[in-house]
Parts: sequence; structure tokens; C-alpha cells
Amino acid sequence: MGDFALPENQRLLVWMQQAYASDERVTSIHQFYETFDARGEMTQRRMMEIRFALIAPDEFLARARQDWKLARCMAITTKRRSMLTRVHACFRR
Repeated sequence: MGDFALPENQRLLVWMQQAYASDERVTSIHQFYETFDARGEMTQRRMMEIRFALIAPDEFLARARQDWKLARCMAITTKRRSMLTRVHACFRR
């Protein structure tokens, strides 16, 4: 993905490795960030893992609708709980 110059004659090497599991329809990506000193010795290495599923547009819309309904239900429940908490607080006085 790239080799980038850093201050003090250091380098940042960014690369990735990816795999696709067709039976699960899941793509896994590992991004690596490696820093090297002026002698070319690695001083630091970090890795970030990314996983995502490839889904059809109709499945995406169905999941989005389900998540929206869940989020709306949770918001209503939270509102009710906070209202009940206020009511209970009034009775405790």
C-alpha cells in the first residue's frame, strides 16, 4: 500500500493481506504498519484486523430496517425508564 518517509530518516511501510471465505461470505483483511529506523531495522509493528460480509442489497435493507426498529425500541424504552426514574424520585421525597 505504500512506503512513506518519516522524520529522522525513518520509514513507514504499510501493507495488507486479505482472504475471502466463500462459505461464510466473509472477507478478512489484516493491515500492517511497520516502522524502520535509519539502519533498516524494524522498530515497531502494528496490525489492524478488518472483517466484513458481502451481502446482497435486499439483505442489507432488511438488516437496516431491523436495526432501525431495534434502535427505535431502545430509545423509547430508555425514555420510559428515565421518566419512571423521575416519577420514583418524586415519590421518594
